[in-house]
Amino acid sequence: MKRFLLATLGLMALSWADPAGAQQVTLRVASYGGLFTESQTKYGASVFSKRTGIKIEWVDGNPEDHLAKLIASRGRAAPFDVVYFEQSNQIKAIEAGLVLKIDPKIVTNLEHLYDVAKNSQGYGPAMLFWSVGIAYNAKALNDNGIPEPTSWADLWNPKFERRLALPDISQGTVTDFITATAKLMGGDERNADAAFDKIAQLKPLYFFTSSSDLRNKFLAGDVWITVWNNGRAWGMTDEGFPMKFIYPKEGGYGKLSTIDVVASTKHPREAQMFVNHILDPLTQLGQANEIPNGPTNKLLAPVLAAYPELAKKFPASPDDLKKLNQTDVEVINANYPKWVDKWNRTVKK
Repeated sequence: MKRFLLATLGLMALSWADPAGAQQVTLRVASYGGLFTESQTKYGASVFSKRTGIKIEWVDGNPEDHLAKLIASRGRAAPFDVVYFEQSNQIKAIEAGLVLKIDPKIVTNLEHLYDVAKNSQGYGPAMLFWSVGIAYNAKALNDNGIPEPTSWADLWNPKFERRLALPDISQGTVTDFITATAKLMGGDERNADAAFDKIAQLKPLYFFTSSSDLRNKFLAGDVWITVWNNGRAWGMTDEGFPMKFIYPKEGGYGKLSTIDVVASTKHPREAQMFVNHILDPLTQLGQANEIPNGPTNKLLAPVLAAYPELAKKFPASPDDLKKLNQTDVEVINANYPKWVDKWNRTVKK
C-alpha cells in the first residue's frame, strides 16, 4: 500500500508542478516534530511545494509551547504562519485572537470533512482523529511475569517502578490521564484534586515531553509501559516492536488535532492553501498509513472500509470517536493553570 501511495503522490507532484508560476514564499509551520513532521513532509509539504513553489519550513515543538510563542509575539512578527494544535490549545488561541477564520473558497476540502471536524466558529478544522490509552512492551511484561494491563489502575503495579513513563504536564495526553485517574477516585475533570495525590504515588522513570524520545526509551528497554497516543504506539508495532496499545476497561479517550492559520501571518492566502492540501484525501491517507491516525476527510470512508487492518488502529469515523471518553475541554482549560501548579508541587516534586 505504501508503494502505491508514494507512486500516486509522486505522479501528482509532477503534474502539479509549475516552476514558471512558482511563488517566492516560505511558510513557517509549527508542528509536533519527529515522525509526525517527517510524514507531513513526505505526504504534505513536499507535494505542496512542488505544486505551488511555496516552501515549507518546520518549527517543531508541542502545541502548548507553540501557543506560548504566539502569545509572546503579540505586536511583533509572527513566529510561524500555520500551527498544528489540539482542541484545548485551539480554544485558547481563538479566545486570544491569535488565529484566523478559514475561507471555504480557498480551503475547498472543508466540504468533504466530517461535521465533527469542522470548527463551529469557522476557525481551523480537525485534520486527524486520534486516541489516548495505555501502550506497553508485551515481551518485557511477559518476560518479567507481569500481567498485561486491562485498567488504568494497573499503572500503579509496583513492578512498573522506574519502568513507567508519564507524560509531562505540557503534553496533550496528560489531561486525559489526570481525568482517568480522577475517575478512579470517584471524580472527573470537574473534581480532579484527588488525582494528583494518586499520581504522586507512582514512581516513573521520567516524564516525557517528546514522543520521539519516549520511542527511543522503549527501544532501549528502559521503558515498559506508558500513557500514549494510538498513532505512535501502533507505529512501533508496525516496525516489528512488541508493542501493544489498549483502551482500558474504563475507556480510552478520543482526540482531535487541528490546523490553524496564524492571525498575524503575512501570507494568509498561501497559508490556507497549505491547510487545504493537508486536508486532501491523498495527503490524509498517506499520513494514516505512515503514522496510524484517523483521517477527517469522509471521502476516505470507503477506502478505510476496504483496509480494516489499517482502520482498526485509530478512530476512523465520528462513530468510533463516540465509543471513547470525551473530556470537557473548556472545563480543563479553566482548570489548567491550577492543574499545572498542583502537578509541579505534588507530582513532579
